[in-house]
Amino acid sequence: MTFYAGQILSADDLNAAFGAGTAISNIFNANGTWNKPTDLNYQGSWVEIWSPGGAGGGAAVTIASENSPGAGGGSGSYSRTWIPAASLPSSVSVTPGTGGVPVSGGTGGTGTTASFGTLVTLTGGTGGAFAGAGTSGAISSSGGVPGQTFGGTYTTGRLMLLGGDGTQGVRISGTFGWAGVGGGGPGAGNRQGPVSVAANGMDGNTPGGGGSGARNTGANAARPGGAGGNGRIVVTDIFG
Repeated sequence: MTFYAGQILSADDLNAAFGAGTAISNIFNANGTWNKPTDLNYQGSWVEIWSPGGAGGGAAVTIASENSPGAGGGSGSYSRTWIPAASLPSSVSVTPGTGGVPVSGGTGGTGTTASFGTLVTLTGGTGGAFAGAGTSGAISSSGGVPGQTFGGTYTTGRLMLLGGDGTQGVRISGTFGWAGVGGGGPGAGNRQGPVSVAANGMDGNTPGGGGSGARNTGANAARPGGAGGNGRIVVTDIFG
């Protein structure tokens, strides 16, 4: 049997080629449907979730000699769950979730909840806050926190790892400071925010990184932070 790059292989393809003892990973970066293998050798599946990150905080409108830094968004978190074949339906809706949406001059949006049907769910990171324009030293409101709620109806044999917090944005003076860093997590690194310049936040890395905060200085309109990184779900089917 010949396989091609990018080809999606069914359980029947794999068993015909390799026999029992096979594992195949199904990667979902967007909504889709997982179908339960019908092969008699199918044992169950590992379900891994990287939930989406939160958006970075925006920067407020500023005038000359004012500074407004946004905080970084929190990252998504990670979960791994073993579900035996007998506990799985014939098909499951898979929703990796989308990163938080940034807001100009406001708190960043929270990443949506990632889910493997109703069996396993994992919440996304929250958005970073922002500090109003000012001329004196201050720290912005808190950075976002990682997704912390691991839910779903299947509660046996599962693991959760929390992601990272977004950092606070800092205003040293009316002209100097920096935006908060987007939180890194089990699936993505941190995202640096702008330092000493007026700029939008940077989008979070995928999967599940938090967006960085924005920063304003001088006479500028409000700016958005970076969007949170989208989630990812990998379902690895085990045959034995």
